[in-house]
Amino acid sequence: MITSGKKTKKQAIYILFFGGYDITATIIKGVTNAPYVHTALSLTPSLDSIYSFNIKLMLEQLRPYLKNGLYVESIKNYDKKIPYWLYRIEVTHRQYQKIEKIIQKLKKHPNMCSYNIPGALGFLYPEFWENVQKKQKYSFTCSEFIAFMLETSGIVTFDKPLHMIAPLDIINLKQLKQIKKGIVGELQE
Repeated sequence: MITSGKKTKKQAIYILFFGGYDITATIIKGVTNAPYVHTALSLTPSLDSIYSFNIKLMLEQLRPYLKNGLYVESIKNYDKKIPYWLYRIEVTHRQYQKIEKIIQKLKKHPNMCSYNIPGALGFLYPEFWENVQKKQKYSFTCSEFIAFMLETSGIVTFDKPLHMIAPLDIINLKQLKQIKKGIVGELQE
């Protein structure tokens, strides 16, 4: 690619799709008719930092609470037995920088982030999608987060609202190139 007489160096981002075996994973697989139940983004092939939106039950001094929003994890945090599919997508330097900038903003201001529960329920009950009113600008499901990053950075444009994007919609993008698949334990070695 040539821009203004200078060569533009291509970079890449990495998108991970995960399967699962718990009850939530079984429900998601049944609704979406796909083996993928979770998706995440990494800016490096080493997968040392993986970014996703999630909701988890946590304990603090024996009091349960829900933690939700942007999660920054490592591949080491995932169950070794879970199946994964790893894809690469080439991006321009400018697109890569835009993604980095958004991630840094979300990490710096976690109170701006939340998990989009009505969006997630929309997969079970589509009438929820008709009434999705985001309380926060950065409220996403995991696949909605990936779609937002891809669309906001100018990599792709989706033909439906982002809150309706499932992992299968992302994996079907022609720009994605599968580079590995297997079980997570293989990536942790």
